[in-house]
Amino acid sequence: MKKKFLAVALCMCTVFSMTGCGEDTEEQTTVAESEEVVFGDGEITLGEYLGLTAYEDDVKVTDTALESTVDYILNMDATTEYVEEGTVEEGMKIKVSYKGTVDGKEFAGGTSEGTVISMSDTGFSVKGFVDALIGHSVGETVEMDLTLPEDFATTDVAGKAVHYSATIKSIVVTVVPELNDEFVSTNYGPLGFTTVSEFYEYVKSTMYTNNVYSAIWDSVLDNAVVKSYNKEEYDDYYKYVSEGQEAYIYNYYGYNLDEYLSLTSMTRDEWNADMKNKTLKYLKEDMVIAAIAEAESIEVTEEDYNRIMFEFAKNYGYDTVEEFTTAYTDTTEEEFKTAVLTYKVQEFVAKGAKVVEGSATTPAEETTENDTTTPAAE
Repeated sequence: MKKKFLAVALCMCTVFSMTGCGEDTEEQTTVAESEEVVFGDGEITLGEYLGLTAYEDDVKVTDTALESTVDYILNMDATTEYVEEGTVEEGMKIKVSYKGTVDGKEFAGGTSEGTVISMSDTGFSVKGFVDALIGHSVGETVEMDLTLPEDFATTDVAGKAVHYSATIKSIVVTVVPELNDEFVSTNYGPLGFTTVSEFYEYVKSTMYTNNVYSAIWDSVLDNAVVKSYNKEEYDDYYKYVSEGQEAYIYNYYGYNLDEYLSLTSMTRDEWNADMKNKTLKYLKEDMVIAAIAEAESIEVTEEDYNRIMFEFAKNYGYDTVEEFTTAYTDTTEEEFKTAVLTYKVQEFVAKGAKVVEGSATTPAEETTENDTTTPAAE
C-alpha cells in the first residue's frame, strides 16, 4: 500500500508546485458518511476522462506566477554561508553561542554552543536579547541583563532576572544562485535544457499542464464509478491515512489524538468517518489511475523513469536521483515506478483536455476555432 501513497505524494502537482498538493478541501471528492462501502474484487468503471473542459483564464500562466516559480526553484538551490566578519544589523540571521545564568547558576534551556537566530522581534524568546546584539561585530561577546518571560519553558526560573553572555560566531547569509545558462546546464542538463530561454519554456509548459490537470482532475474522479473496493487495500489505506493524520497532528501541534478531538469538539465517530472518506478518496484515485493506464496502455519506460524521477528529485531539493532515492531508503523501485506512472497518467489526461476561452465562473460563448486540446502547446 505504501507505493500508492507515494504515488499521491509525488503526483504531477508536485512538479514546480509551491502549494496545494495533498491538501484536502471541501471541493475534493469524498464519500458521504451514510454510504455503504461495497467490498469485492476492487472494480471501477471509468467515466469521461479525455476531452474534459478547462478554461483559459483559469489555467493560463501569468508572468507573475512564472517569475514566482522560477524564484522558488532558485531558492531551492540556495546555499548557506557563515561569514566570520561584519556588523550585526536588524533583519540579519546570525549564529550565536550563549550562556544564561539566574542567581549565578545555569539553567535548562539557557545555554547553546551555536544557534542561528533572526535579528527580528520574534528571533529569540527573551525580550531584549536580539536588540542587545545589533550593532556588534562578529567575534564580540555581549553581556546583557534581562528578564525571562513568565511563560519560559523552564518554569522554576520563569519571570526571573537573567544574565546572558553571548558570543557572535558568524553572520548567516543565504546565497541564491544566478539564473544563467551555466545554472541551467548544470542543474537541468539531464532534461536536455542548457539555456535560460529553454528553462523558462520548460517551467511555463509544466505549470500550464499542471494547471489544466488541477482544473479537471476532480471531474475525472467524479465521472468514475466504483463498483467495489478491495477489503485488504481499504484496510491498509485506512491504517496509513489515520496513522499519518495522527502523526501530522502530533508533529505540528504537539497533541495526541484524544487531546486533538477534545480541543476541536470532534467525536471519535466523526474522526472515523473523516478517515473513511479520505481513505475512499485516495483508494478511488488509485483505482482510476490504474484503470486509465490499462485502458490507454500507458507504461513506464526506462527513459520515462529517469526523466520523471529527476524532476521529482529537483522538486524535492535534491541534485540527483541517487540523492533523492537515498533519502527514501524504505521505498522500493517498484513504488517509485508507481509514482512515475501516476504522473504519466495525470499528464496524459491533462494534455487530452479541451481548453476554451473564459473562466469556470464566467465562461465565454462557445468557440470552435479557438479551442485547443494540447495545453502544453501554450
